[in-house]
Amino acid sequence: MKGLSRALPAALLATLCACGTEPIQQDQPILLAAGQGLAADVFDTQDPLGYAGALTPRVENGGVVTHQDMDLDLLRSLMRSHYPIIARQFLPVEVKDYTAADLTAPAATTSEAPVNDTAAMPVSVTPRDPPAAGNDQISNWIEDVPGTVAQVIFVRNNTGWPMQVKRFELYDCVAVKQKCGVQKFILNLPAHATRQVMIVEPDNPHDAYTFRDRYIYGFVQNTKP
Repeated sequence: MKGLSRALPAALLATLCACGTEPIQQDQPILLAAGQGLAADVFDTQDPLGYAGALTPRVENGGVVTHQDMDLDLLRSLMRSHYPIIARQFLPVEVKDYTAADLTAPAATTSEAPVNDTAAMPVSVTPRDPPAAGNDQISNWIEDVPGTVAQVIFVRNNTGWPMQVKRFELYDCVAVKQKCGVQKFILNLPAHATRQVMIVEPDNPHDAYTFRDRYIYGFVQNTKP
């Protein structure tokens, strides 16, 4: 049997104040300075800010005693219903449990193509998320190839002059289908141009794979003033 203890009638509400400040207004944001805390005078335990626990009768040593236990779930529920602004400020976000309806609900639509281990590899891929240029003369980044387990490497010339990637190397390769090491091509980059370097695939589409890349670049001879 549980009940809410009542120190005074419901008309006498709890007063809540920040230490060293005036009492606050009901359900208004609370601003605390460093070293300050909250104190409550308990008068009406149906007010969550004055909650003092629940009376819980027990038998101890052959006699009946009544304890006053804190029911934190009840306190959080009262806080969210009576003081939603303060609850959002101090209580953790509620996480809704999955239900049978959630598990059978259709997945949200997405613009991404589903990954297919046997999908044909495209010859070229359009970059979708290029990085900001910053202060680099050349930008280099990797994106997933939509609908596949492969990744594509891009480079971009951030200067106003023709550039050239003279040596491009894959290294620290693990379970990669493509040849690891220095690649046999030279990549010319007009001013501000983006180019696809190569597509890298796993040797086995069901296995994880990793790799790193590095390159040497320079201005095309006689083009930079």
